[in-house]
Amino acid sequence: MPDRAQQGRELYLKGLSCWKEKHYDRALHLFQKAHEIYPENPFVASYLGATLVKVGIVERGLDLCRQAVKKRPFQEDILYNLGQAYLWVGNRAEARRTFLLGAKGCNDSNRFLDALRKMGVRRKPIIPFLSRDHFLNRWLGKLTYRPGMFRLEDIEN
Repeated sequence: MPDRAQQGRELYLKGLSCWKEKHYDRALHLFQKAHEIYPENPFVASYLGATLVKVGIVERGLDLCRQAVKKRPFQEDILYNLGQAYLWVGNRAEARRTFLLGAKGCNDSNRFLDALRKMGVRRKPIIPFLSRDHFLNRWLGKLTYRPGMFRLEDIEN
């Protein structure tokens, strides 16, 4: 007989496959069972929280996502789920902040940068003394240029 942690992982993996196929009701059921069996796993809590937000249970879902981020602050899936949950709720400022945090701290920054592009975040005037975050300045400089905005290259030349 498999131990409780193994049962929780199996339910989590089944829930992930349902999540990817956009069967959120079935995924919610599997993630809830996995969370009951294995509550200390932040991945399960993150996906359960995001699924709860998707089906309309907002406060509990966001709380689970935030708790998962506290346990594993720079884990890609956990941060991405929190950002998506904020987007589904309509809190674009928190989603933007979460995606920027993921772009700075995680290995796969393109996933977060793509999410920001889909949100419609465009670069702002890049003037060196306005931001101490050089990574953010470089990334914002790669986004589409809008007429009438300063570019760092224009200022230096």
